[in-house]
Amino acid sequence: MKYSLNHMNRCARYVITCLWIMCLAIMAGSAAVKADGAATLERDGRSYAVPLPRGYCDITTTPLGVLLHKFLADVTAANNLAPRVDIIFQNCAAEAIFPWGYVATNNLGGVINSQQVLNRMRADLFGQTELLEDLLEASGNVNIDTISEWGVDISEVTPGAPTIIWTDAHSIVTLVDSTVVVEGAKATERLISSGTVFDGLIFEFAIYDDKIENGIDVKATAVDLAKNGHELKLMNNGVSRQTSGTASQQKN
Repeated sequence: MKYSLNHMNRCARYVITCLWIMCLAIMAGSAAVKADGAATLERDGRSYAVPLPRGYCDITTTPLGVLLHKFLADVTAANNLAPRVDIIFQNCAAEAIFPWGYVATNNLGGVINSQQVLNRMRADLFGQTELLEDLLEASGNVNIDTISEWGVDISEVTPGAPTIIWTDAHSIVTLVDSTVVVEGAKATERLISSGTVFDGLIFEFAIYDDKIENGIDVKATAVDLAKNGHELKLMNNGVSRQTSGTASQQKN
């Protein structure tokens, strides 16, 4: 499992390099129609309704979406543990490529069978078990205030190191800030992502921005991604590949 997560972190830092080379001239204002609010994906014979982060649109079938989807598929093709990218989305008001993101799914065959297992595994991998314990003490619904009170100080995030921003019974949200060199010039990338275990799958939501300073609001985005995990379960109530007991546990 460590190989899988580390591989994805390396892919995340590599994404901006290739996107700047391949996509700099492609603007978001494509003639294709973008759909706002929610999307649908098919996995293992089942259809799932997927909530998109607030203010983002499904661009999977647009020229830019097709290009990004192919690129991500090529990047992860060598690792059979990597999640399968299903949906590409972008800020609905974007005038350039960023910010954009994707929804991916991973079927790990029951290795990670609950949100608690996923949260603990990533906390152990990132060396943040104490932070995980602190976040578990937070009460009430996730919002900017609770993240500010219980979460990590965004200004103290170590560049290149995955940092847990939030975790609860429905999701774990992480942040990675990276600097890469593109054609001799430094470029920055911010990745905010979340993982939700539901119906035997890990649903991964990821958002990329090319600005660390004056870019997307980290706390507001973390709140949206955290809420998406719960919303995903509510939108798919009754959809299950599992036995009734296991499925019920996943939806709680």
